Amino acid sequence: MKIRPKVVALLSTVFAALVLVEIGVGKALLLPRFQEIETGAALTAMTRIEHGMREALGGLQVSSTDWGNWAATYRFIQDHNATYATENLNLSAMKQLHLTALAFFDTDGNLVWSHAFDPVSGAPELLNLFENPVMPTTFPWRDSLRSGKARRGLIPTNRGVLLAAVAPILDGYGNGPSRGLIMMGRQLTAAEVAAIGARAQTTVAVTAIRDPSGHFANMPLLAAAGASADGVVTGEDVTQVSRTFKDIYGQSILTLRVDVPREVTASARTTLASATALTVGGAIAVLLLMLVVLDRMVLAPLGRVTRHAIALGAGDDLTTRLHLNRADEIGALAHEFDRMVERVAESRRQLVDNSFNAGVAEFARGVLHNIGNAMTPLAVRVAKLQESLRTAPAADVELALAEREHAGADTDRAADLDEFLRLASRELAEVITAAASDAGVIARQAAVVQNALSEQLRSSRAPVVVETMELTTVINQTVEIVPDSCRDLVSIEL
Repeated sequence: MKIRPKVVALLSTVFAALVLVEIGVGKALLLPRFQEIETGAALTAMTRIEHGMREALGGLQVSSTDWGNWAATYRFIQDHNATYATENLNLSAMKQLHLTALAFFDTDGNLVWSHAFDPVSGAPELLNLFENPVMPTTFPWRDSLRSGKARRGLIPTNRGVLLAAVAPILDGYGNGPSRGLIMMGRQLTAAEVAAIGARAQTTVAVTAIRDPSGHFANMPLLAAAGASADGVVTGEDVTQVSRTFKDIYGQSILTLRVDVPREVTASARTTLASATALTVGGAIAVLLLMLVVLDRMVLAPLGRVTRHAIALGAGDDLTTRLHLNRADEIGALAHEFDRMVERVAESRRQLVDNSFNAGVAEFARGVLHNIGNAMTPLAVRVAKLQESLRTAPAADVELALAEREHAGADTDRAADLDEFLRLASRELAEVITAAASDAGVIARQAAVVQNALSEQLRSSRAPVVVETMELTTVINQTVEIVPDSCRDLVSIEL
């Protein structure tokens, strides 16, 4: 596998890992943090609802305390005068106080006066809280009849949950003794719950309410959605916080639920998706840019060096150079590679020259050896021939011939000279015969030398070693050996 696909695969893997890490961090750290913020906001909203409930009960407590510490009320409990009831205990006054139930009890728990009406239609209705003329002994607030202690809380009735508060009836100056209790109540309707939610700047709903039999059930006026326990439920689009409230008996009476839209998480998801898309786009752009830069700065020059090395390894041309003008490591590598190739080419030229000289020397040694082997007997034969010719009586024959011409009438001398010439001629004939034999031997030995030379000439016709050269180098080297006087006569254009 080539280095370019490896680099692409490596960078792609790194950027993909970075994108996955970002997505994992977003889902594992950021989104849960936003969910915690939403849960905290929902819990805060439920806390405001609880505060709204306490404010509603506190308002009833203030009203009951104000009416309880009124001299007219103090006298009414004592004399039950009709004027007070006519002027104050009417529907208009109760609506002005935002009440749906009002009752007076004396110190014995006897019901002095009570009235309740439907908050929607305004029609009178009978609450089971006031159906007995005497306050039940099990009623939790009965001890306030004599202690004069103010109370407030939630009371279950046959018409739903009643927000109620009681206060002692005093003389108008905050003095006693208390002559009983005044109880003010407001039915917890859907409108009342919505008003509490509006004051708390949130949306609240009653999800469960307990009926007088002690069972939780849906109440038509409260549009209950079913039973729910305390806690936080995180849905896909909304975070729900449920809170159960207890009545004056200490038992659970209703459950309220706050629904907080998960707008923060939705925005966070959108932001995370946008950030992820931006990261992916940026990663792709950076990857492409890095690939282009790496290809231009590293991969392409490295590929060029690689192709050059492969071409040099596959061929015999050692004259080409990279000439890669770069100031980095690849440039240094290319420069050193060119230097190495140049040194290899120089070594190759030296090797060829040395091989040629060695071949010439070896060839000369062979020729000289063969010629020496042939010349040794030839030299001996020539030396013998020279010795034979040197000792031949040629000079004596010439001298005898000259003397024979001048012998004249001296027959004896002439006869001696003739005999000498005859003997000398015989000796010369023998020398000539021996010389002819030696000449034949010399001729044969000379043929041997000629054959050896011919054989060496045929064996010297080996293939010529061809070496690639740069023409400009050859011309420059040739010009250097041309004499100065001749160099001026030549015009060379490279």
